[in-house]
Amino acid sequence: MSIHGRIAVSFLVPLVTALVAALPAAAQKKPEVNPAPEFVPGQYLVRMRTPGIIGSSAIQALEEKAKGKVLRVHENQNFVLLQKPLIQSAEGALMDIQSTDDVLLVEPNYVYRVNKTANDPDLGKLWGIRNSGQQDSSRQAGVAGIDVDAERAWDITTGSKDVVVAVIDTGVDYRHPDLAANAWVNEAELNGKPGVDDDGNGFVDDVYGASFADPAKPTGNPMDDHGHGTHCAGTIGAKGDDGRGIVGVSWDVRIMGVKFLGADGSGSLEGAIQAIDYATRMGARIQSNSWAGGGYSKLLEEAIQRADAANVLFIAASSNSGGNNDASPVYPATYNVPNIISVAAIDNRGTLADFSNYGRTTVHVAAPGVNIHSSLPGSAYD
Repeated sequence: MSIHGRIAVSFLVPLVTALVAALPAAAQKKPEVNPAPEFVPGQYLVRMRTPGIIGSSAIQALEEKAKGKVLRVHENQNFVLLQKPLIQSAEGALMDIQSTDDVLLVEPNYVYRVNKTANDPDLGKLWGIRNSGQQDSSRQAGVAGIDVDAERAWDITTGSKDVVVAVIDTGVDYRHPDLAANAWVNEAELNGKPGVDDDGNGFVDDVYGASFADPAKPTGNPMDDHGHGTHCAGTIGAKGDDGRGIVGVSWDVRIMGVKFLGADGSGSLEGAIQAIDYATRMGARIQSNSWAGGGYSKLLEEAIQRADAANVLFIAASSNSGGNNDASPVYPATYNVPNIISVAAIDNRGTLADFSNYGRTTVHVAAPGVNIHSSLPGSAYD
């Protein structure tokens, strides 16, 4: 099975994790430019100039002048999702929308994706936790000590159930035998009535988190149908000292599943904003974001700023396009928000992964991210 290997973020999420290595000088030979942003064809997020006037008359005026159809209204964040004809160029669509008098801001509905690298099915050593020089799944011998020094950290603490980590990703298999004991639980929904929004947060039966993979129909079920989120969750907090499977950096933690990336590993800007706001509102003090893509979005930046205002740590992948983030920013990792830690990936020799982005000022730390053994949906490992 192919698993997405952009796992470096997972090692930085627990509070006990240490800086592994500085970015090597060889990184300067990598490409300077990142790929052009991808977005959902014909879709734009539009903010009106006057807050609170997203009513029928304003929507009608927007639809007429922008020659489009409003699909959804997000009152809390003061923006709407507008669909334009697919045959129209992006430049023409933006001009139509911006010509509307009451439009303050318009952004394409950017697409974000997990980043793919293949893992072999016989991968079975947690070199990121304890690197004694053993081979990884590609038979590359490691360098002893190139790890997160987890064992020395465990002499101080093995984690705490007081720490809630939101894995904002493809979801989490909260039934996995190595994750179930550390799954975050919304007690109001767990002890409430099935089919009822017991805690009044707008989501029904969100016992283990929520899903925004379909932003039009958010649900209270963040079950992973892809694998990447569960893989990250295992590195963060697979239950330790239980005689089963693997161990995460934190033996004890509460992992909140917040899904906005679908079965194909992609998700929209609209879903990402909702996912971050949900995790912030529900008390996740650390958010793991092993995804990247799109262009600069003020709306996404604002969601991260709201998390920052709530004292939330936002861990972000530096991305997997091999570019220099100083020269060509990648989002969300390079937003200038104080709570962001941008993480590059290294292999078991301490070398920057050939796919990993880098940047002397915009990428803060590096962590194990190549050939990482962890949990997969359905009680599996890879």
